[in-house]
Amino acid sequence: MTYVAQDPLVMRQVFRIVQRDMRRATSPQDLSDRLAQKGYGLRRTKDGPVLVTMPHGVELGLVPKV
Repeated sequence: MTYVAQDPLVMRQVFRIVQRDMRRATSPQDLSDRLAQKGYGLRRTKDGPVLVTMPHGVELGLVPKV
């Protein structure tokens, strides 16, 4: 999948925040709640989890490994 052109610096910062929440989450539901508070969500794909904006579901990119 090709994602819309985005500022690499901004995306790096967003993914850094998401990775922090991924490390701290105690369950999948906890992770979902943490991301939702920041306006994001995860969509599972065959390539791995994709970060999406909420509520529109715009795909931002594959979440880097923690």
